[in-house]
Amino acid sequence: MTRTLPFLVVTLFVAATVPSSAELRNIFVPVRTVGLGPIAEPDDYVVVATGGAQQYDARTFLRKEGARSLADAMAGENLHLGGELHEAVAEALLEAGLEVVPSDAKDARIKLAVAIMPNTVAYSDQTLGDDLMPGFTVRLFVTDARTGRFLKTDSILYGQTTARGVRTVYPDARYRFSSVDALLADPKSAAEGFRAGITAIAKEIAKGMGGGTLTTASAPRGR
Repeated sequence: MTRTLPFLVVTLFVAATVPSSAELRNIFVPVRTVGLGPIAEPDDYVVVATGGAQQYDARTFLRKEGARSLADAMAGENLHLGGELHEAVAEALLEAGLEVVPSDAKDARIKLAVAIMPNTVAYSDQTLGDDLMPGFTVRLFVTDARTGRFLKTDSILYGQTTARGVRTVYPDARYRFSSVDALLADPKSAAEGFRAGITAIAKEIAKGMGGGTLTTASAPRGR
């Protein structure tokens, strides 16, 4: 009896202090319901042409010369970057196996806020020679819907960059324009260049949200 007593004591102690598997599952629960907030429209659609003989900010040049601006061209193509990005993100989250609800819904486990960063929505030649290519940057914030605690923040760049360590989605070469005139002469392709970024960024956002990769502390029964 004296030889088995230490074993019995240890067994009883472990049983009293270690949570059961059911309790462990309830401590951190994989996120299945995401409250997605609205995404504001960008402040502007601009051209930044700095290469060759075009040493100017094209926003000023185009308006000065009376030419149609990129913003006007995108309006003519019915491009609404914020609204379309919202739809694309919701669809990508659903494809990742998550339920998407409004950010103020009571059953939202987490809230996802996505913002198009100001002064980033542009066709620019700042990285690759004289050719203009589309780009914009989004910032996303993930919070626990109950506690407001930040779970994750991230930035995703659509466009060309030489910076290292930046999460980047590169545009297709078919959305490359040799000049401002060529860009404005083909507004449909210009809009498609931005829309390609919408799809790509939405998929990148969903990669970090789906498959139970995010968890929250347990709460009363629900999603």
